[in-house]
Amino acid sequence: GGSGVNEGDNVDCTSLFLSDVYDTHDQACKAAKEIAMSNSFSLIVASVKRNVGEGNPRIDMDCNHGSRSNSYTSDPAKTTRSKSTTGKLGCHFRVVVQSVKIDGKWKWRIHGIKSRGFHSHRLEVYSEGSRQKNALSHVEKMNIKELEATHIQAKDIRSLLNMKYDAHHNMTQIYNETAKIRRERLGGLKPMRWTLIEAQRLG
Repeated sequence: GGSGVNEGDNVDCTSLFLSDVYDTHDQACKAAKEIAMSNSFSLIVASVKRNVGEGNPRIDMDCNHGSRSNSYTSDPAKTTRSKSTTGKLGCHFRVVVQSVKIDGKWKWRIHGIKSRGFHSHRLEVYSEGSRQKNALSHVEKMNIKELEATHIQAKDIRSLLNMKYDAHHNMTQIYNETAKIRRERLGGLKPMRWTLIEAQRLG
């Protein structure tokens, strides 16, 4: 069974990119690429815009199937899907790695662009084996839930988890799990009863 994300142009992928803060643009770009890869697409750096006037530096990251020569429509129903699975398909999906000043220090955030949140092609489907090889255990998921409730950033949750369990989880796994936890809290998904009982037991 595949994920709905693999339906390509019918899914708004901007929600995959959360607003964690990174110390460097390299960290932010790497995290964006990891998130994309685990959701069956790839990102490449399309442009780097340094400090111009009052604007903050930013890095535009596009789907690797993009092409600037194609005119763009924000309506996913009007995008043209190519039969080819490689090369430039005219996909206009984009995320931005943006510099922001927080407490007097420059940091970096990743954010999606709603009007450019759709892919115009089917996404690559990676084998289930490669996805499950380093899967989060139930205990690790419970730990993530506890840490997320205290507003610890995803990159710090990852460090704590990997240190505690001698694991090698990537940022994407942490992002996906924290996003699921937030959806459950908002009522988008109903968590299983034992999960609620366990969460209450652990405080």
